[in-house]
Amino acid sequence: MYDPKIDWTKPTAQFLGRFQPWNKGHRAIFDEIMRKGDVTTPEGARTSRAMQCVIMVRESHWVDSISLTFEETKKMIINDLKLDYHGKFEVIQVPNITNIFYGRTVGYDVERIHLPSELESPNTKKIRAENQYWNQKFWQGRE
Repeated sequence: MYDPKIDWTKPTAQFLGRFQPWNKGHRAIFDEIMRKGDVTTPEGARTSRAMQCVIMVRESHWVDSISLTFEETKKMIINDLKLDYHGKFEVIQVPNITNIFYGRTVGYDVERIHLPSELESPNTKKIRAENQYWNQKFWQGRE
């Protein structure tokens, strides 16, 4: 199992979501997060100090009760990212965070990444239908 740890002293980005399931849109956002902090790009292109990313998976309770577990979601994310971003990300579980607040200027930025329209509003039903983990979870015990 993939288990390289990030360096907790390095500047780090945060990516928060349910990722039910992890899809091309999530991957595109992650790629952009990492591109923004890439020190190998021309200085003008670098807009973040983050050299790595913590992917925070929110607790999920879907009405249809076939949501992926944290471990299933984590496995999907790791399998997608480990070759390209070895040692530059960590996946952690967090509670069902509904609000993020901050007070004074605290030394970090909050930024939205805009994606092309085909990735911005994915058809989650189609993505779930195509996802092998999702299908296994749905059909479990129904055969």
